[in-house]
Amino acid sequence: TKVVGPTNDTQILVDAMNKETASGGGDGPEALDAALHEANRLLDGKTGTKVCVIITDAPPHGIGVIGDGFPQGTQGAGGWDPIHEANQLQEKGARVYCIVEPCALFNGRTAAFYQGLADKTSGRLVPLAPPDNNEGHSGLMQALYGAAEEARDEDIRSVVVGRMVTERQQELPEETMHDAQQAVYRSLAAENTQTFELSATSVKAQHSQLFAKATTLKQAMSLA
Repeated sequence: TKVVGPTNDTQILVDAMNKETASGGGDGPEALDAALHEANRLLDGKTGTKVCVIITDAPPHGIGVIGDGFPQGTQGAGGWDPIHEANQLQEKGARVYCIVEPCALFNGRTAAFYQGLADKTSGRLVPLAPPDNNEGHSGLMQALYGAAEEARDEDIRSVVVGRMVTERQQELPEETMHDAQQAVYRSLAAENTQTFELSATSVKAQHSQLFAKATTLKQAMSLA
């Protein structure tokens, strides 16, 4: 892995990306586990809204894709368990957004894995249109900005709703928690409260819950 930043200077990121080339490998899957592990390390001890954006055109190692050089995952070669790393991100309150090249999603297990990863962390799976057309460019921008806006709005909304429920319970101590929550939600709905959300994905990923609910890659694959 290579780490650039943290920085507010976008040109530093652009310059770093322009130095990268695609080479090596030999199989289709990539070491997503290493990226998730790095994200966990960078987010240790951090506060505020946390968003992890994965941009990829390949499945991870170990999910049963034909030709995988590490069919059991990379743990035995010094790598990490991507499911475990995703669970760690979820525990840190980070949302994972998976922006995946559409051809990679033709593989059912690849689609199920990334959908499961997004569902596990309350993120989204977003197919990426080709970058050489306007739809592809705007789609990536929507996904990146939308991910940050959606996560931030959700964090703010959770705090506001929690405060409103607490205040209502102080005013009406005889009311149950459930009734207090329902009253607050009805009040917000009556005020037409809206939040920004990414458009729903068209991907239909069967069995994604196997990955969303698993604690390890081995457990998910035993059921796949």
